[in-house]
Amino acid sequence: MTIPVQPVKSARGSLYVYASIGAILNAADKRPDYATGADGLKLPSRTNTAEESWDYGVGWDGALRLAREGWADGREAISALADKMREEVLQDSAALEAPEFVHGVAGAYVDVPAYLAHDPECMVAWMPVVKDRPIVRLYVSICGSSGVDSADFKRRGAAAAALVDNPQVDGICFVGKSSTCRIIAERCTAANKRYQAMGSAKNHLVVIPDYT
Repeated sequence: MTIPVQPVKSARGSLYVYASIGAILNAADKRPDYATGADGLKLPSRTNTAEESWDYGVGWDGALRLAREGWADGREAISALADKMREEVLQDSAALEAPEFVHGVAGAYVDVPAYLAHDPECMVAWMPVVKDRPIVRLYVSICGSSGVDSADFKRRGAAAAALVDNPQVDGICFVGKSSTCRIIAERCTAANKRYQAMGSAKNHLVVIPDYT
């Protein structure tokens, strides 16, 4: 699908609905003039020049290429930063605490369903439990706005690489671009680490950006 579905009118103009991110890029690439939308409004994005910062300083065509292929120098920058950040990520992770909820006749708060069922052990106490070798799930927004510069993306990538390489992290869950999945799978396999890598997938709770 290379063109938007019928535009939906709203108070702020037209809302274009696409089947996928790839369809958005294809539609943008196949409109060489990109002058006027279906609602008659001017769409000046194609005239954007390389001096603008929001598109990594490469102009409209370059922004489309980056959206499809990612930042070529991003991986090198991430690798350089990963070594620096590895020791700083998950400090004191061997003593991470997670709550365990214990029912009894006394506690911090009442379990209402148990109380209504006349269960004498309806009170809940919060007990800290030490867990080492945590499993880390990465939560990163798929969309970058003009308020997020390239350095932030590199730092996030460096943190992700450090988590993958950290021996105290027992597992990695990743959803996103297939090429990124391959990198994570290779690094986790080399480290004999459990991983879940779902390439070319999306999740309503966890969405990982398509940056390599």
